[in-house]
Amino acid sequence: MSSIQIAEDLLPTSAPSQYHAEDHKTRHRRIVQGLWSFFLLTVIVYLTCQVENLIEEHDEEAPLVNKNFSRRGYFGGPDSRHGNLTGHFGWKFVTYIPSDLEVRWAHDVVPFARTADWSPLVAKYRDAALSVVEQSRGLTTPHQPYNFTVKEVNDQCRRYVADARSMHHKLNNNTHDTTCLDYADIQLNATLFSRFIYEFACLGAPCDPNNLLVNAPALGSQHTSYIEPLFGILRHPLNFITSDYLKYTNRLNKSYILVDKWALHNLGTRWRQKSKRSFLFDVGANTYHGQGGDDSSQHWFFGLGDCMCAPFTESFLWERTERRVEPAPPKTAPSLPLVQLPSVRGAWLVAKPAEPSSGKSDHGDVVTMKIDFDALEIEQQLINTILEDRDVSSRIDELFYEDHVVMAWMTQVWGVSRTSNRTAVDSLQTFRRLREAGIRAHSWV
Repeated sequence: MSSIQIAEDLLPTSAPSQYHAEDHKTRHRRIVQGLWSFFLLTVIVYLTCQVENLIEEHDEEAPLVNKNFSRRGYFGGPDSRHGNLTGHFGWKFVTYIPSDLEVRWAHDVVPFARTADWSPLVAKYRDAALSVVEQSRGLTTPHQPYNFTVKEVNDQCRRYVADARSMHHKLNNNTHDTTCLDYADIQLNATLFSRFIYEFACLGAPCDPNNLLVNAPALGSQHTSYIEPLFGILRHPLNFITSDYLKYTNRLNKSYILVDKWALHNLGTRWRQKSKRSFLFDVGANTYHGQGGDDSSQHWFFGLGDCMCAPFTESFLWERTERRVEPAPPKTAPSLPLVQLPSVRGAWLVAKPAEPSSGKSDHGDVVTMKIDFDALEIEQQLINTILEDRDVSSRIDELFYEDHVVMAWMTQVWGVSRTSNRTAVDSLQTFRRLREAGIRAHSWV
């Protein structure tokens, strides 16, 4: 019996006449918790099942399997990806270094956590916000990857973006565009921008240096990968520099997010792979084109994947209501299992059949996850699970998460009923912990 079938068996078929409000609330909470556990299990199974088969397939090449190493560190450390890494060299996560701006902001925002007037902060950090925007121009992700002109093309996208969607055809036909190997080596101001440090090392001892490719990086060499600072209202910096939050505009602008193409193509053992399996887990997928374009996550992620020459080979979309799940064009998404998440009002989990998936995720795969379905407690449970379970966190490369917290700028949009008792300070701490675990975590819109 599948996890989805089991979850459906937990759902109430009918309500007895004496079903009181308090009993309903308690029972509903248990049902939602049970469904969420099975949802997480489903995600993990897709990525971890058949690991033993994966090991057996490599036994002839590396009979001495050592599971105590991962692409980010040692088992029991900040990351623990299971798999056969014996003899493999690659890039592993070493540490996350917040920028000076991020550190100063985390300190200065504390007294304002539960206040509506942030004008002193706006005045103090206006120049820094403008500098972040100016210095990252051309390096952050496009607001709409499929809709920009040649002059607006992200420097990391280069000239091949004009027909980016053809990459799916090339990938499926085992061909490769050499321009995809050409990515910008981003250099930014470490005072403003935070950074991840990676080291080229043996991922699973014993490793034979004689097996290194001629063009391989030097053992022990390090690479710095930059990311937008955790700063302001965790949205586009230009939306922060007005103290009148009622004039807050362009709240869906995503062009502040810095996704480093180098990381997508080089972490773990990807540095020597031309074609990569790339997974998208979109929890709160909405429809492909959204409610007018700007709020579409599917459209944006597929465009970004093409822009970075890491098109999604397997995509898994979840939404709270079945009517809002709309498949992306088949040309764009090779496989799309559609699953409905349990909602706050009614705990239902609906699954639609999908194309069979290998279910394997190894050290060369790219895993992107987005979480935003406006069920605050459940969202937080999922984030806590990622933080607490190293086996789960080790499988996520890029994470996009909208944290619904008490904040004057966004309360007007979310509404009081949709706002948790958590503040911007709590959100900053959550994102910092995610990044310190080696996950390139971004605040979503």
